Amino acid sequence: MAITATKQERSLNIKLETGTKNGNPVYTTQKFGNVADTATDEDLFAVATAIGGVMAAGNKVVLKNELYKLAQA
Repeated sequence: MAITATKQERSLNIKLETGTKNGNPVYTTQKFGNVADTATDEDLFAVATAIGGVMAAGNKVVLKNELYKLAQA
């Protein structure tokens, strides 16, 4: 049984530490969709670093998400 994977979405996410609750860090995530397939990981990291530089939150984590639809061929 062959399965095909079709890319549905590509996004850049920046996970931000926004504070603490009961001594544990609290996070929020900013999602930027419609990321070009031609954007390299280095491009995404550079953009996320530039965007993160203007955000007032503390620690930042850069995430790349790719969503695929799987179907039987």
